Order: sequence, then C-alpha cells, then structure tokens
Amino acid sequence: MSQTQNQKNQKPNEVSSDLQERVNRNQYIIDGLRDNGAWVKVIEDVEQQRKRLDDRWQYVSDPAKMNEFRITKMAVMKVINLLSDYEFDMKQAQEVLSKINNTETNIPADVDN
Repeated sequence: MSQTQNQKNQKPNEVSSDLQERVNRNQYIIDGLRDNGAWVKVIEDVEQQRKRLDDRWQYVSDPAKMNEFRITKMAVMKVINLLSDYEFDMKQAQEVLSKINNTETNIPADVDN
C-alpha cells in the first residue's frame, strides 16, 4: 500500500503524527549530514567518481559494461542528491502537515456537488 493510500485510511491525528515524525527524522538526518566533515569528503569522492564515469563512457563498447556504467552513475547521483532528497521530502511533509493543522484556511471540497 502506498504512503498516500495509507494516509487516507488513517485518522487525521495519526497522519499528523506520522508526518511530524517524518519531518523530525528528515531534519535530524539533514542536520547530521550538512556540516559533517566526513560526509563532505564522501560527497567529494563520489563527485570524482561521477566525473570519471562521465569522462570514460564513450570508450565503452561492451553493452554489459555500458549497463554497469549506467547503473553506477544512477547510484552515484542518488548519493550526491541524497541531502536534497531529504530536504525535499521534509518540505513536502511540512506542507501537508500545515494543511492538516490549518483547517480554518483550507476549505474541504464539497463531495455532494
């Protein structure tokens, strides 16, 4: 069951609790990684790996090897974008949480019409 479908089956306070937990978890991860010297070095290394892949793909003629390059590049990009992915997920959860908590300003759709 998808996260959205699961949220539809939950009570509003359970959804709020789950969203707040998600926001808190993401914020903890972001705070832990953003200024972590070791993480910065890992990202530098991964960026170098990405550059090596980008510089060498045109010399690969073997389809299996090219597929390895493609898969490795996707993994490298996932690591590079990890922090921004957590930030995006946190922002999305905060927006939904804000809508739930500010019901006075959000008028629910009239399903009878």
